[in-house]
Amino acid sequence: ARMCNLLGKESWGENVELIVADSMDDAALADICRRTSAVASVVGPYALYGEPLVRACVEQGTHYVDITGEPQWIKKMIKKYGETAKRNGVFVIPSTGFDSVPSDLGTFLVVQRMKEKYGKECKFVRGYNGNAKQNNRLQNKKNGPKPMGGTLASVHTMMTKNKDEFLKVIFEPYSLISKAERKQQPLMQHADR
Repeated sequence: ARMCNLLGKESWGENVELIVADSMDDAALADICRRTSAVASVVGPYALYGEPLVRACVEQGTHYVDITGEPQWIKKMIKKYGETAKRNGVFVIPSTGFDSVPSDLGTFLVVQRMKEKYGKECKFVRGYNGNAKQNNRLQNKKNGPKPMGGTLASVHTMMTKNKDEFLKVIFEPYSLISKAERKQQPLMQHADR
């Protein structure tokens, strides 16, 4: 209901039910997974709060998507739940629309509106998170806008929980796939020569 209020909607539609549960309540998460075929999670930082829902989805046979940007957590989930998810026919899809859908959609709409209203093509679009008051308050004239709280919490968690693993994962382009799958990737074939 809170999300609907924030979006100015009365509901998500006739066929879509918004179900909310405590991310640390295993029984509630299992119940959610039994009641639906797919779950979208926006819980971050995922390294702190995300695993119980992934586990519940994999165990209950429910597809899972999220918006994480935490590569070492993704790697951990693949390692812990990847094989079970395959056996259970469950799709676990992290980083769905991570930072790209909102900005891509916003850019598309701005370009479309400029063309409709003014008959001109955009040369570039500059975007900011939040509303105008927040942007003015968050704007750092030297370095541009600052990240929002959820992003800061995720970065802090990544850098303090397991910094070495984080750095290893982000600098290895195929770090989220198995060693056997890496050998099939063109970049890795060239690197081995």
